[in-house]
Order: sequence, then C-alpha cells, then structure tokens
Amino acid sequence: MKRNKLASTLLVFLALAMCAGCAVTNNGAATPNAASAEQPAEAAASAVPADGEKVTLRVASLAGVTTDMFKLAKEAFIAEHPNVDIEIVEFDSSTYMEKGPQVFGAAENNFDVAWYYRAFSWQDMCDAGYFLPLDDLYTSEDWFSALGTPVTDLYKNADGHYYSVCESVVWIDNMYYNKDLMEKFGWSVPTTWDEFVAFSEAAQKEGLIPLAQAGGSGAQEWLMDILLTRMFTPEEYQLACDPTQTTLRYDSEQWINAWKAAKEMQDSGMIEQGASGVNTTDAQALFLSGKAVMIADGSWAGNVLQSTLDGDVNGGFKVGYAMIPAYNDSIVPKIPNYPCNCVMVLSTTKQPDLAKSFVQLIMSKSQQEALAKAAINNPARTDVSAESVSALGELTVSMYQDMVKYGVVPMWSVLMPQEMLDAMNTACDGVLTGVMTPDEAGAYMQKKYEEVLAN
Repeated sequence: MKRNKLASTLLVFLALAMCAGCAVTNNGAATPNAASAEQPAEAAASAVPADGEKVTLRVASLAGVTTDMFKLAKEAFIAEHPNVDIEIVEFDSSTYMEKGPQVFGAAENNFDVAWYYRAFSWQDMCDAGYFLPLDDLYTSEDWFSALGTPVTDLYKNADGHYYSVCESVVWIDNMYYNKDLMEKFGWSVPTTWDEFVAFSEAAQKEGLIPLAQAGGSGAQEWLMDILLTRMFTPEEYQLACDPTQTTLRYDSEQWINAWKAAKEMQDSGMIEQGASGVNTTDAQALFLSGKAVMIADGSWAGNVLQSTLDGDVNGGFKVGYAMIPAYNDSIVPKIPNYPCNCVMVLSTTKQPDLAKSFVQLIMSKSQQEALAKAAINNPARTDVSAESVSALGELTVSMYQDMVKYGVVPMWSVLMPQEMLDAMNTACDGVLTGVMTPDEAGAYMQKKYEEVLAN
C-alpha cells in the first residue's frame, strides 16, 4: 500500500528523532529520548514516588474537552497521590493531529502520558516504539469486557500488544426528528425499513424532506458506514473492515446492495435531492428550519441542535432520537462508532508505573462516570450507570442505551487507508448523481483496492 511507503519514511524520521534527540540531565549525562518498552524492574519501581518526594507527570493534550477530561482526572489522582503534580500541556488541533510524532519525539517535552487519535500517525508511532504496552492493564482491568472486543480489537497492534486505550466515543447511527412535526401529522417514529419508506412518502406529500442526509464534503462515508452495518452480518462486516483482506470483494452482492440502497434513498426522495452536494451544515439548516422532519447526524449533534432551537426567538421545537431502522429483518445492525479518542503512556517516561496508574484511573468505572456526570464527553465504557450518563442529556442517554443494547462496531471509514476513503467518496458521489450505477461503483472500488494493495 502507498501507506506503507509513507510509514517507512516516517519510521526513518522517528528513528533519527530518537537517536538524535537526547536530553541532557542536570549532572550532564545524556539520556535517550525514548526509553525501552522493556524497562528493568528496578527502573519501574523507582517511578513510584517515595513519601514526601514530589513528582510531576507531564501530559500532552488536545485543547478543549480533552483537557477538561485530564483536569478532572488530575483532581482525582492528586487526591490519592498528594505528592504528585500533573502538568497538562495543551496543543491546538492543527499542531497536534498532524505533528504528533514531532510533539511526542521532541526530547525536551519529556511527556509521560498523552492523548491522541487512533488515526493519523498513530500506527507508525506504535511500530516505532513511541508507546509502552498496556497489556497488563487490559487484563487486570478487564477492558475487554468494559469496552467491548470490537473496540479493544481496534487497539491490538500487529505485534500482539495494546499501546493505547479508548477513553471516549462518538456514534454516527443517529436519526434526530422534529417532535412537533411528528405529533402534528400523527406520524410514528419508523422502526422498520418498510415503515421508514411509508413515513417518507407521507412526509413528501406534506412538502417536507423526510431525512436530511449530508452526502458531500467527506460525509459520503458516513452514509455508507450506516448502510454497511445493515447489509453485512457482523462477521462479514468485521471482514470488510480489514484493510488487507481479499476475500470479500467490493463488487460483492453485499456492497452492491449498499450502493443500491443509497441510490433508492436518493431517487425515492427519502433524502434530499442533490445530497451529494450537501454538507453537514447544509443538512442541519434544513432540519433547524423545519424543512426536513429528520436528520442523520453524529452523537455530538443532538444536544447542539436542541440548544440552538431552545435559543430560537420563534420558539423552535423539541428534538427526539431514534436509530435508523434495519434494512431487513435478518440483520440486526450494531452501532458504528468512532472509538479513536485514546490515551497512552509514552516510552519517554521515567515513571512508567505512575503513568500507567494515571491511565488506569482515567479508565476506571468511577472516573468514566465522573466524565459523564461533568457532561464532558461520552464515556467509552459500556458499564457506566444510567444516572451518570443522564447529565449528558436525554438524547445521549437514549443513544447510550442503544449502544449497550445492540453493541458497537468501529466505522468502516476509521480503518481504511486514505486512498480507499477517497475512492468511497468518489463512488458515492457517482451513485447519488447517477454518473455510476451500483455495479460500476463496486467495480471502481475493487479496482482501486487492488491498486492500493499492489502499491
């Protein structure tokens, strides 16, 4: 794959950064920028501060809710370890997301713990030894059960180690609806695809768009993420999400059916005409103005939409939530989510035990519940109490209940190389605009995939 060439280049850079970036200690001795993942037992023991000894953990954070999460955890951790201080260093998104290797690799930063996306350069940094394995915590804390194996499998590296853990999630399988319009026309929220089609026809007779669906500006892949979970069995979906598999082709019946469903949604008027040119802001405008009865959007959007409407001088309306119905009775879809907000312990740390303890606290059930109660973010754990999640709002409570009930799977688009996301967006545009047939879209995707594998 082209990505492998990029990875090789990055690995060379990382190796040079580690070798060249040596820090000089107070006594003049040089220390390597990145410590070995296999630290001696005595080194690990020395990371635990003795009574009265003041120790500082340095944490790299993305500005915003991530820093809020770390501040909340810092308060709880210092309460247990009063001789520990935690210095949270914020970075803006443009610096942090694209320049993670430089941020983590700079010797002068000396970070112990960091937050990052399971995207961008994450995989390459894992392979280059930037992070310490968290295998012991995965086992002792049973994160496999608490997070669910579809999420934890995403963090299992090719070498068998787990170098990060997901601390919060967002979901995309959300359908928000205008409660006032539903009540006015006596419509029920559809729970099957046939009911969805009937509702769509009824809404159009009233001059309304049934479902505002962003289909442009990169949102095409969200539409397909949703449809794929309805066309594939869980086993097939897991296979489809493997970026190196050659068994399930893009011109297979399941993929073609997903393209057909997208085309039917467009042609029947279920989603707005010209959806391939509609971005998320456009779709939200259709919903907020009352022109669309429903909107498909992420879990982050529900409360934002409601708060916007609550501030409307004209009174606005109340927003409800439901899952987009299953396409057929034989497949009960899991909820595609973005489980890529993760924390890790850097190999630069001189205090691995203490750093791991901080990550352990962040991922504890009590701290994940505190995260929800503070209305900071959606906890990644699936075993937190309904009471704690209630602080995130009625809409989020309903989403979280569905997540626990149906289970989650990572979004297909999270796991694919950029070349395949570009191909997906091109194919989706082609199908929605009629430039490509579903069969042609499948053939196009398969050809692109073979090119990616070959390179």
